[in-house]
Amino acid sequence: MTSGVAEHYAASGLIAAIRTGVEKLGKSTNTVTIDDLAPADEFHIGGRVASVALFDPLGFSGAMRILDVGCGLGGPARFVANRYGSRVTGIDLTAAYVEAGTELSRWVGLDDKVTLMQGSALSMPFTDGEFDAAYMLHVGMNIADKAALASANIGDRAVSALDKIARGQVRGLAVVAHHQIAFFINQRL
Repeated sequence: MTSGVAEHYAASGLIAAIRTGVEKLGKSTNTVTIDDLAPADEFHIGGRVASVALFDPLGFSGAMRILDVGCGLGGPARFVANRYGSRVTGIDLTAAYVEAGTELSRWVGLDDKVTLMQGSALSMPFTDGEFDAAYMLHVGMNIADKAALASANIGDRAVSALDKIARGQVRGLAVVAHHQIAFFINQRL
């Protein structure tokens, strides 16, 4: 399933297409902002409005290290880094998204706060407690082995693998169906 998901989302020419869109806005790679990129960059349900509704209540700060599981192009990671000053590491299965997202972080001057890497949510290369919090948006739907994503056996108890990595502070874990997330967003607005 992993390679099938990566193949499904693989795309070529992402940076060229985004650069063309930026130029149509009358901007360049030196003047574009995360707000300019948001319509294409935060392509989860609800886009920027959903990012604000999800992240504002979570108490992220500049002192925190945050993990974005299934980061895609890294739009939400850049939003968190820009809005709260947090350092965000994103992991995504699709190399083309990671490469494009890394370039977009450079364009908006957030490459010192946002690090994107290619990898699987089922075998993340992080140590226990490396992050203060973790989130994922519309990722669980692409992972067949939900049990592997949701838990890891530690001693005689099962705990969330993400929670273990994030010092017991998993926040905004969105693995429910799309219509439920949309309902939550509508209730918050």
